[in-house]
Amino acid sequence: MSAHGRLPVITGRAGPGGVRFGSYVARLPARRVPAAIVALAGRYDAERGAGEDFGAWAARQGPADLGGWLGQFEDKRTRQEAPDMYTDWGESQPFRVTLGRGECS
Repeated sequence: MSAHGRLPVITGRAGPGGVRFGSYVARLPARRVPAAIVALAGRYDAERGAGEDFGAWAARQGPADLGGWLGQFEDKRTRQEAPDMYTDWGESQPFRVTLGRGECS
């Protein structure tokens, strides 16, 4: 079982030229998402061109590059090795998947 995670979608855009769907670039444990966002914002700030917005910068980097770079925030340790990665903030019990009936349960 993997830790409770998020799948960041990057490089999507919507504007006068149309819509482009983003790409999943990594699977990050929920507890590592804040650090990943701060680091990604720092990388964008350091590497962007003059007047380049985040979407244009991310598209220029590409999903493969960003996904590989975000890999530093992945955590493949087991529940026994890193129990904090399996517990949401403010919760005392480890995360567990609970499936309901139907599509929107």
